Amino acid sequence: MSIETVFYVVSYGGSGSYMVMRYLQSLGYKVYHIHSRRRPEKLSFVGGNNSKGQPVYFEWFNDIEIPRDKVENVKVIYLYRNPIYAIYSRFTNPNHLQHIQCQNINTKIEDVVKSNSDLYGIVEFFNSYTSTTTPKNYKIYCVKYEDFFENIEEFNTVMCILNVPHKYPTERTKPRKMIFKNELGEIYRDLLKKMDDMDFIEIV
Repeated sequence: MSIETVFYVVSYGGSGSYMVMRYLQSLGYKVYHIHSRRRPEKLSFVGGNNSKGQPVYFEWFNDIEIPRDKVENVKVIYLYRNPIYAIYSRFTNPNHLQHIQCQNINTKIEDVVKSNSDLYGIVEFFNSYTSTTTPKNYKIYCVKYEDFFENIEEFNTVMCILNVPHKYPTERTKPRKMIFKNELGEIYRDLLKKMDDMDFIEIV
């Protein structure tokens, strides 16, 4: 793959997107990290890139479409993870909730459990990038975080990038006290089932 290829790495947070971004950068690629909740129908630029002076948060898509002949130069990777671990990793921070465009950035885990509903909109985020029925002019590579570290060579093959084992990232885990794990498991039961049924990489 040409080093001119640009990668868009998208996630709802707590799913290894910064890790994958740094990995791709170490191989010489230009990478944008994206937290936009809804993917555009026509692939667009990110943040202030070609935004014609319009103020746009640097991790969101802007409204300027990438020219049709340049779309194939961009590979969009959507990284997802078991939402329970993502929640305890990042969703306790109101700034992060603002970054992923939550309706209420003050939503706490206790609020989600009490309401027994997905107040964070993780399902909406996931469905936006994995849908096979809504139109778009580009491919999305949906990558399951839990399978990434055992399948980096396959990831490289699918992405058409050089396989350089000494540059492989390593998994870093931080023990967390997840007092509402069972409750969140019930709230996200359908989503977890959908994730379990997906292959390591699916192209939509």
